[in-house]
Amino acid sequence: MGVAPWADRVEHARAVVDREGTSAVDACCFFGGGSQIILREARPLFDASVDVKAAKKVVPAACADYLATSFPSIGDLTTPGRGHVGDRGGYWTACTHLDIYGLNFASFLARHIAYGLRPRTVLEFGCGLGTTSDFLARHVPGGAHVVCLEPSTMLGEVFASKSRVHPQRPYQLAVDVFDPAAKACARDLFARKFDLVLSFEVAEHLDSDRLAPLVERLAAATGRYLVFSAARPKQGGTGHIDGSMKPREWWIDQFERQGLVYLPMLSGRLKWSAKPDREYDLGPNLIAMGAPGAVDRSDVPPEVGGGCASYGHKFCTHDGDTVAATYTREQRLEEKEQEKHRRAYQRDSQAAALWPELHAIERALKAGTLSCSSPAR
Repeated sequence: MGVAPWADRVEHARAVVDREGTSAVDACCFFGGGSQIILREARPLFDASVDVKAAKKVVPAACADYLATSFPSIGDLTTPGRGHVGDRGGYWTACTHLDIYGLNFASFLARHIAYGLRPRTVLEFGCGLGTTSDFLARHVPGGAHVVCLEPSTMLGEVFASKSRVHPQRPYQLAVDVFDPAAKACARDLFARKFDLVLSFEVAEHLDSDRLAPLVERLAAATGRYLVFSAARPKQGGTGHIDGSMKPREWWIDQFERQGLVYLPMLSGRLKWSAKPDREYDLGPNLIAMGAPGAVDRSDVPPEVGGGCASYGHKFCTHDGDTVAATYTREQRLEEKEQEKHRRAYQRDSQAAALWPELHAIERALKAGTLSCSSPAR
């Protein structure tokens, strides 16, 4: 079958924009051969078709004005006046996230949370691209109502999928819960009890005077489990604030002062599940806390897999321990290099399957055919 003429491919891409609500850039990428075609019309907003009545099950009335109902495309963040922000703290744009860290999705950890903890309600504070919230909304057995907190409206590619409706996709509250104008929303939201509260590598981006109220609010919202991580002192990264980088023991103590209980067995297993995707940050930093009565547990659901053993690594036992006695240094280095490529391939394949639009943008950013525009001055 021959390649369609240039004009036909333009019309095909335009039809996809109109019919599917995708961005012009994505339509060109998928149907027009990437840089061969550029559509100049404005990128549309994705209409999330949010069931506001259903949202009230997890979103209090005081937060109704912050419930996001339309979302920009990732392509919108590559236009002039948008792009890299947050390099000195605060929140990022999605383009910054994709450009610097990629999807950065901890697939085995997300599976462990979904199939092991099986929360019916989830609150994620600072959800980045929204991939973890989206995964839980899709895959928790029996379904879960998931609420994501992020100040800027998130991506239509994640939060406005036309193939899924709530609760098979997350809700977003586009709100800064530390803003005095959002006081009523923050009060009522954190007064609710969620089966699971999540926050991964967010606290180090907050000013230090916000850490105490953050701990208080996350603890208040925890109905069963809190799964939390924040950058340790001197941990490298973009937008980290030195005074807000604390050791995990400090966070454990702070949450215990709010009445939560440290769960060492669950913490250990979730840290193991964070490997190899997030071995650098979630591995050392992650903690699991429980509301009084929450069960500490060491089981790993069969749906999870995880750990280096999942990649066929010769030096791993089922517990992920290293076995080195019978291998030379050269053999170990060779095997580690092979494992590195296996990890990258599996992460790439999973991302492409779950979020193909984001994956395509990530690849374009890495290839240098697309860039996040500098913020307007």
